[in-house]
Amino acid sequence: MSSGFFTSWILHSTKLNLGLATPIDPNRTRLILCNSATWTSISSEAAVFASEVKEANGYERFSIVVDSQAIAYDPTTRRVKAPIVNWTFTPTQDIYWNAIALIGNSTSTANKTVTDIDLSTGIFTIPDHGLSSGSKVTFSISENGSFPGQVSSSTYFAINTTGSTYQIASTIGGNPIIPTSNKSGILTCHYADGTLISGHKADSLQVVPANTPFKAVLDLSFFNTNLGTGVNW
Repeated sequence: MSSGFFTSWILHSTKLNLGLATPIDPNRTRLILCNSATWTSISSEAAVFASEVKEANGYERFSIVVDSQAIAYDPTTRRVKAPIVNWTFTPTQDIYWNAIALIGNSTSTANKTVTDIDLSTGIFTIPDHGLSSGSKVTFSISENGSFPGQVSSSTYFAINTTGSTYQIASTIGGNPIIPTSNKSGILTCHYADGTLISGHKADSLQVVPANTPFKAVLDLSFFNTNLGTGVNW
């Protein structure tokens, strides 16, 4: 995969856009890798976060190093100016991906595995999850698995959080959702706080082989983000 794949991505026909009403926090601007992404011009933020690859085997969200010239936002044109960045990591197992997204106002944590769900209380267990009440989350399920009843890949908000447990609600501070059935397969909780700035979907599935450095030079200059508003991007 050549560097041209990345440096020309802002001209790619499958590039997606988000209109931003307010500037992003440059200290919380990150890139994420996604797999099984089926983005369209009206894909929701939840759909993008739910397709992020598992935070394991050497992968983690890439935090852009900020300096005085790194991130700029024009409120008139809603354009974000970002630098050319070098993203390098070495996975310990093969990592498959087909899309990259640029997100602002995000957390460094990508996702964690749900270890238990109490069907009587709707309490989800993830040791040391780091969520706080009001955090946005979404979910994905492993291949051939099934979501718990009443739970899907939509956006939810964490409520009643403790160090290792939380419940979810459809609105901030809302009533807890009580799943009607348990999950089958591996249920992953994706940390969905943040604003999608832009993204690029590859033409085919890409692989980063185990123990082989992933090296990308990404030209993020002047992402065009003035095409729309809201969650459709």
